[in-house]
Amino acid sequence: MSPRVSESTKADRDKIYVRSAFNYVDAINKAIPELTQTSLERVRDCMSKHAVVELAPSSMTPPGKENNINSADEHIAFIGLMRGLIKEANIEIFDWVYAAGPRVILQPKANGRSHTDQPYVNDFVFFMDFVDVDVDDAAVDDFTEFHKQGKHQDRAGLPKLTFIRKYIDSAFWKGYMHEELKRAKSENLSAV
Repeated sequence: MSPRVSESTKADRDKIYVRSAFNYVDAINKAIPELTQTSLERVRDCMSKHAVVELAPSSMTPPGKENNINSADEHIAFIGLMRGLIKEANIEIFDWVYAAGPRVILQPKANGRSHTDQPYVNDFVFFMDFVDVDVDDAAVDDFTEFHKQGKHQDRAGLPKLTFIRKYIDSAFWKGYMHEELKRAKSENLSAV
């Protein structure tokens, strides 16, 4: 079987993975305030069908769950859940490194506000592994699609994510969630 990726793409290997990582973050930035089926479809299209997402550290594992490893579809559902807790957010990338694997490591920070105007400021580190474009059997569905990426040519044909490990400031996250759930509960009680 002949390769489905051009030689020029292979020569520009590090840039294509970095572009793919930035595209994933951009898709999340668009999905949080909009949360339409189209915006979620774009995030999903950035991940391979068997992609795995792990939230770390282990203290992020929900009660009753053995680990905090999720499928791509579970990750998309989690992003949908976040829309109910964060009305606006922007993830800004401060630093990145391309590593063998192919892997990109990002250091982003999220800034935003909840529906009750509580600030949301969280630091992350993402370890992101991708479909290897040098593999001869890379299939068409291992790359992002033009129509699912908002018909932007520069977002189409990027290698999809196969694994993401997201290190989150868990102390901030848990405090934020506790306060937001407490506020939501008190608003529901006062409405009755």
